[in-house]
Amino acid sequence: MTAWIGLYRVPLTCAAVPEIACGCLSKPLLQRLEDDPDVDTTWIHRTGGLIAVQWRQPVPLGQQLAPVAQALGDGTATGMPPEATSALLGTLGDSGQWYSRCTVDRLSEEEAGVLASRLVEHLVDARIPTPDGAALRSDLEAVLRDVLVTQDDIPLGVRLQRLLESARGVLRKHLDAPSFRMCEPFLSTIALLPTNVGQAEPGFLGGIDSVLGYGVTKAFDPVFRMALGRRPAAFHI
Repeated sequence: MTAWIGLYRVPLTCAAVPEIACGCLSKPLLQRLEDDPDVDTTWIHRTGGLIAVQWRQPVPLGQQLAPVAQALGDGTATGMPPEATSALLGTLGDSGQWYSRCTVDRLSEEEAGVLASRLVEHLVDARIPTPDGAALRSDLEAVLRDVLVTQDDIPLGVRLQRLLESARGVLRKHLDAPSFRMCEPFLSTIALLPTNVGQAEPGFLGGIDSVLGYGVTKAFDPVFRMALGRRPAAFHI
C-alpha cells in the first residue's frame, strides 16, 4: 500500500469547520490530480493539512511537487521527507482519517450538519421561537449539503452566498413572519464563519473581507451583538 506514495502539506482546512478538511476544495483537487497520467490514487487527510498521492511508478521527490502545485493552482504544496512519513503512511487504510475522491463528499456532509446545528443554536441564543427545531435542523442540513456537495467547484464568496440563500429559504418556511424578521440582523455571510472570528488575527479578518467584499468588523455592531446574545463575537458557518 505504501509503495510509491508521497505526502504533501496543503492548505485545505475548512474555513467554516476548522477541525476538518474542506470537501469543496479537496474534491476538485483530487480529481485534477488523478487526471495526471502519472497519478494512480489520491487522498486528503481529515485535517486538511495533508494529501497523499500514489504514483504509478517511482517519481523523484523533486519532480513530485510540480503536478501537486499545479493542481492546487497556487503552488503552496510542500513535500515531506520519507523519514517523516512512515507513521502517516501506515494510517492510509483508515477511512476515518483519509478520504479518497469517491468518499470526500462525506466531509461536506459533515460540514452541512455542523452548519445546520449552529444556525439553529443561533436562533435559540437569540430567543427566536422555533416550533420544530429538529425538523428545521434537518431541512437546513439537506439544503446546505446540496450546495456543498453538488456545487463544490465555485469561488468561496459565491458558495457562502448560496449557502446563506438556501438557509434563508428554509428559515422563511419554518418561522412565522415576526420570527423571520428577528433573524435578519444576523442573516449575512458572517453567519457562515466560526464564532471566534472576532478574536482572529487582523490578517485573517482582512482575508475574509476580501472574499465577502466588505469589512467583517461592521458585523460586530450593537445590533449584531444583541442578536447573538451570549456569543457576541460572530457566527460559525
